[in-house]
Amino acid sequence: AKQYYLAILELIVLPFSDGQELLSYAKKIEGLKISDLGQKVDRMDLIHRKHTKGLVAQLVEKEYFKIPTNSSERPDFQDLGIELKVSPLKLVKSTGWYNAKERNVIKMVDYFNIFENKNWKDSKLIHKLRRVLFVLYVHDKEKPATEWQIVSTFLWSPSEEQDRLIQKDYDIIRDKIKAGEKNRE
Repeated sequence: AKQYYLAILELIVLPFSDGQELLSYAKKIEGLKISDLGQKVDRMDLIHRKHTKGLVAQLVEKEYFKIPTNSSERPDFQDLGIELKVSPLKLVKSTGWYNAKERNVIKMVDYFNIFENKNWKDSKLIHKLRRVLFVLYVHDKEKPATEWQIVSTFLWSPSEEQDRLIQKDYDIIRDKIKAGEKNRE
């Protein structure tokens, strides 16, 4: 009976009427340590794993927002057209600033779609980049994962300048595809 109940819970995606309601819900976890989040979603078993890769993303995506694990080309919040990205930050000691610990993976490269579409906004990438809800946390290797903290949540859409930069990168990848070169990224 418990497995049946858990299977049904995995099908539940929380409804949000608009991006602001979604962002308000996301803001509720700002400032929480990962242990606090694990307790909030009643999944303390997850935070005591030896391997922590993907732990925070799983807690935020699957347990807090109730987004089932997927590799869909559609955004995570399909009705709102918003993709969720859970990303770690690291402290750069020489500057005292925080930087992205790693690149965000948007989606797997669809060579045919990129080949067919000259503008990135006409490609399937637009579904993942039109609007993004970022949940950022500090990955501090000197602390256990349970002590990492969610520090910021915000909605992002590309500005005109960012749109030009995305198009520039898209053009480079598209030219390589048209030349028959394999993309290394």
